[in-house]
Amino acid sequence: MKHIISICLLWLCQLALFGQAQAQTYTADVYATPRSGGTTNIATTIAGEGDSISLYAYPAYGYEFKGWQVDGVILSEEAYYIYIMPGRDVVIEALFKFNPINPGDPQMPVEKFNLTVSASPKHGGSFNVSSAEVGAGQEIYLEAYPYWGFVFKGWMSGDSLLSVSESFVYRMGNADAHLTGVFVYDPQNPGDPDSPDDSEDPDDPVIPDDSTKTYTVNVSGLGGGIATGSGTYAAGAEAVLEALPDEGYSFVRWSDGVTDNPYKLIVDKDTTLKATFAPNVYMLYCIIDSVLYDSISVVYGAVPEVPVVPEKEGYTFSGWEGVPATMPARNVTVSGSYVVNVYNIVYYVNGNVYCTVEVPYGARIELIDDYDGQPGFSGWSAVPEFMPAHDLNVYATLVTSVAEISIDRFADAYSPSGVLVKKQVDIECPADYLAPGLYIIGGRKVVVGQVR
Repeated sequence: MKHIISICLLWLCQLALFGQAQAQTYTADVYATPRSGGTTNIATTIAGEGDSISLYAYPAYGYEFKGWQVDGVILSEEAYYIYIMPGRDVVIEALFKFNPINPGDPQMPVEKFNLTVSASPKHGGSFNVSSAEVGAGQEIYLEAYPYWGFVFKGWMSGDSLLSVSESFVYRMGNADAHLTGVFVYDPQNPGDPDSPDDSEDPDDPVIPDDSTKTYTVNVSGLGGGIATGSGTYAAGAEAVLEALPDEGYSFVRWSDGVTDNPYKLIVDKDTTLKATFAPNVYMLYCIIDSVLYDSISVVYGAVPEVPVVPEKEGYTFSGWEGVPATMPARNVTVSGSYVVNVYNIVYYVNGNVYCTVEVPYGARIELIDDYDGQPGFSGWSAVPEFMPAHDLNVYATLVTSVAEISIDRFADAYSPSGVLVKKQVDIECPADYLAPGLYIIGGRKVVVGQVR
């Protein structure tokens, strides 16, 4: 019985191992879009259905990460993401967006592509370059070297003839490219016309005989400018395209990624290109009282937002002058100033307003002398040396007769700063009405009680 159980257990283990060995796995390819936008922690991996794949995205300088995408669907906008493998092969895209550090210079970094060059037939000749990594829109010099007995016939890109010259400057497009240099055996001894290998390769390109082949080039601007150079060109001809920005705009790039302006395009097919423009950024300089307060970057055509200035005691800000409704195609200076406020000193004699004098904030206070030396004049109540940022009341009494002395036994009491403390205080017994302290009563300084 034990022997039978052991056999069963062994059979179950083998079955489990067989099931594991037969588990289906799938491939996940991961790449960046655009390729110059950044990198990922893995390029390809194999996983089973339901397995977790940890993904990391690393933006290149000037780019920001936008999300992980599979089959056109954004799965996550986080740079770190755990992907659950489905039951099929998948392609995972890490999406990046160009976001320049300096918005005033929004030039797209040049994305590089692979260029390969081959000979047809293979033994027909060689080149100065067999493969290279070339930036979009950049030029590369190519030279063909025919072997003995061969002559060079032309440079081909697919079915298009680019040039028939052995020396050729090729401008890289916005994708990987392959060029073929076509050679024909042309022996120096016409009586011995056999090629080293005269068998024809059906895949060898054929130099087109139609020298009248033409292509159409259409160019336009995407707002902010126009483009010139549209027309019909002979195959292999050079079209000079130029982007002309409007006022306040700068050319950024062509839709194929090329940043040259003018753009010398070798015409080998019907081509449609659009020129991208971006508004320039200008400076708004904010000057207060001849001193630079702030400088603000403003996009052409935008409504400038001037800064809010802080309050300043005793002053009023005049407001900004020269602010444009929208930002023009130049730097702008706006100005403002703090204007000193004027406050009132109100003079009271025997409780009645005698006069009002305007004094600027911070000015030295000089009290009027209308009653100086007049008998019975008490003198003006105390005031600060310089005008504060508020109005002041100044008090005095003027005694003109003995009867008035007896009648004016009661008077209002003020603090030394001119603030009314209590009305109708008995001058002879102020302590019955006021707390200890210094007061102005009846135009005179009076000490009530014991002042510490």
